[in-house]
Amino acid sequence: MALTAIKRAVMNARFHKINKHYKTDPVVGDRSYIQREGKDPVEVLFYYPKKRENMPVFVQIHGGAWVGLDAVDDDRYCKRLSEELGVFVVNVNYKRLYDKSFPYPQEEVVDTVKWLKAHAKQLGIDPDRIILSGGSAGGHLTAGSAILLAQQGVQISGGGVSVDAHTAARPQRVGGQGEMFYSDDVRFGDIIPRIGTFGQSKKNPFRDWNLLFVPYATGDFHCGTGDYPYTDLDGKSAVLHHHGYTNFQLLLKKIQELVPNPEQILVTGFSAGAFATSLLTDAVAAAFPDCRDITACVDSAMMHYDWQRVAREVWKAPEEIAARLTGDEIVSDSLLALHKNHPEIKILYCCSVRDAALTQMEMYLEDGRWIPDKAAGVSFQRKLKEMLETLQKEIPDLSTFIFDTPDKSSKDAALTVHCLCGSNAAFTTSVDGVYCADWMMRGVNGEVLKLGLEKL
Repeated sequence: MALTAIKRAVMNARFHKINKHYKTDPVVGDRSYIQREGKDPVEVLFYYPKKRENMPVFVQIHGGAWVGLDAVDDDRYCKRLSEELGVFVVNVNYKRLYDKSFPYPQEEVVDTVKWLKAHAKQLGIDPDRIILSGGSAGGHLTAGSAILLAQQGVQISGGGVSVDAHTAARPQRVGGQGEMFYSDDVRFGDIIPRIGTFGQSKKNPFRDWNLLFVPYATGDFHCGTGDYPYTDLDGKSAVLHHHGYTNFQLLLKKIQELVPNPEQILVTGFSAGAFATSLLTDAVAAAFPDCRDITACVDSAMMHYDWQRVAREVWKAPEEIAARLTGDEIVSDSLLALHKNHPEIKILYCCSVRDAALTQMEMYLEDGRWIPDKAAGVSFQRKLKEMLETLQKEIPDLSTFIFDTPDKSSKDAALTVHCLCGSNAAFTTSVDGVYCADWMMRGVNGEVLKLGLEKL
């Protein structure tokens, strides 16, 4: 006990001698204590800019080799930051190692940021503009806290689907004509991470999130584990490798290594990736059991067929996936199962009223026709309304974004565009005055918005 006190006195004397000029002035920051359940409060100093509305936040973490200095030593520096940058500065006076062993100071910083986000409205701050900064020991705490507070996006690429030998023999080709059902070129989705809600546009509220992009060339809604033999259009034997689930699990293991404990996770996908979002979000939840803030955003997915048979016989999907597909509509089956198993997961659904690509596949799977007409679009709209009514009965907090942007390539059939969240149109397409990208972010933050249902 005495030795600890001696070490504390010696280390403080050394560091305070270096910074004694700071101690001569009165403390200008407002001292406060952030309360934590089951833990000691975190001591902080607050510094306010002149304008106190929607303030960006600068969290300062002092240095001192873990044992010396404290927040007061950065007092004048923080005051100047607040005045010159117009930011709300939070100067964290974390416990030093002679008081609490690591990772206690790390937890104090993380809990401070969580508290700021939870009390953003009362404080008048922007929870999406929080910067962590520190030098020396403070730099270490900054890096560690950033990892623990990571917001992880999982974006699953689209690219069609194959359900039998006929569709397997007809992959998509640039400039191709006639029936084309799925992409077998993994480069198809290369541009996707650069645009839309995971691109770097200043309009994108998710631009600072970590991103795991899941490419697609397996024709199985990312949930297969087997090989499917077929005969190609040249009469040669071929194999479609339905390895989407295998690939997805390998990517999850890699992201577990890089970001082991994300604070928030958003799983989203467009087209085939939207089907995968409904099918695989529970696998993401299983991979990150300590994450209590997960959102699934489905962008343009609905299709009726004998999916349980396809999952078992064609894709060789894991039985826990195939067993959920008890009806004839794969998305509603999957989302209802997801909500039953994980009621805490937030679910968002986006689709246009007569989605051109989905209408085409619905019609093909129903009667073999390929060119959709107005009747097919009307049928799709009716089915979409029925599906959403079913989902809302079982998932009252389901967020929706239903839009009606015309599809220019199918004017005669009066169809609407396919996919939105994964494109830059997410920043320009609005329903009831809310842009799609903002609807997504508000949904991720727990706000339930049911937009566009009257369009059905």
